[in-house]
Amino acid sequence: MTKTAVLGAIGCAALALATGPPHDGPGARQDEAIPALIRQLGDKSFRKREQAGQRLAALGEPALLALRRAADTSADLEIRRRAERLAEQTEDRLYRELRQFNAHSKRVYAVCVSKDGRQVLTGGEDGTVRLWHLETGKELRCFKGHTRQVKAVALAPNGRWAISGGVDATLRVWEIKSGKEVFQLGGHTEAVEDVAFSPDGSRLLSASEDRTARVWDARSGKELCRLRGHAGSVYCVAFAPDGRHPLTGGSDGTARLWDVTSAEEVRRVGHPTGIRALAFTADGRLALSAAHDDGLRLWDLGTGKELCHLLAPRDLYHAALSPDGRRALSCGHDGVVRLWDVKAGKEIRCYRGHQEPVYAVAFIPGGRRALSAGAGSTVRVWSLPP
Repeated sequence: MTKTAVLGAIGCAALALATGPPHDGPGARQDEAIPALIRQLGDKSFRKREQAGQRLAALGEPALLALRRAADTSADLEIRRRAERLAEQTEDRLYRELRQFNAHSKRVYAVCVSKDGRQVLTGGEDGTVRLWHLETGKELRCFKGHTRQVKAVALAPNGRWAISGGVDATLRVWEIKSGKEVFQLGGHTEAVEDVAFSPDGSRLLSASEDRTARVWDARSGKELCRLRGHAGSVYCVAFAPDGRHPLTGGSDGTARLWDVTSAEEVRRVGHPTGIRALAFTADGRLALSAAHDDGLRLWDLGTGKELCHLLAPRDLYHAALSPDGRRALSCGHDGVVRLWDVKAGKEIRCYRGHQEPVYAVAFIPGGRRALSAGAGSTVRVWSLPP
């Protein structure tokens, strides 16, 4: 598929989500009132301008798109000025930090969310893995066994198991219900930097500073294959939705797609600096890579073509891609969480709240909330725009 076709497909999906079926009733009348209120922002009467601003502010999210359009395109300077201010105020009110909880006694290096969006798994510098209730922030389980920092965590698709990897070079599989360690995988010789379950939960994937990625049987813990080729540490991994093609990224700046049956490389793309995060779209056709000093890039893995380059600030630590491929999250040393429009290639919004570096981000199922975890021992929940 060509770059134009891929981006066109993403754009069509976004348009379909944004429009929806026609409807009558209060919502329709509200939509008709918004253009008139925006025109009223430029009225000669100060009182009418203020009234229009108050009504648009009360409408909230339904008025945002029209306000942004007016701020960008209106020929009336007063309308542009007022619309921009109203849009910023509305976004600050709606899209903000919803809650936070103190997840660990030290830095939080990893975070993931269950498929139903109800539970959060974290791993931290204190050597523990912890399970949380997302809405309340209540700790449900604390898994202990690693002897050093935990750098990576993942939840099985069925929600019954968790896997963690750490600086002690081990992977550990945990039973969620009991909190017990099921078994330990000790094949790596250096720190384990990332872990993942295959979509059906039958396989595990790990990345290590020993320059290898490994595929394991999730039930027996047996090593199935070893992926070699990176010229340095392997920092991140992801399974394609078909479960047969792992993607690995490392300090050598390459992202490599493999055939798990043959353990052979089938595609290679890259950055000029080390890759810190990888993610697939739900259909497996596209993948996102995030590099320490080179931002985020979206790839068509069928052709190896780069579709988009998002210029995030330097010292980037992690990134996540929404399943539909429309949006991405990034975080890094500056402590800011950034939301990106992948198709447009631009930043949508910055979230500030962490006072120290942020090491991990994740979308919560549904796409309207996100998680971030960082050096300040906290996990934060953010509201996202549609």
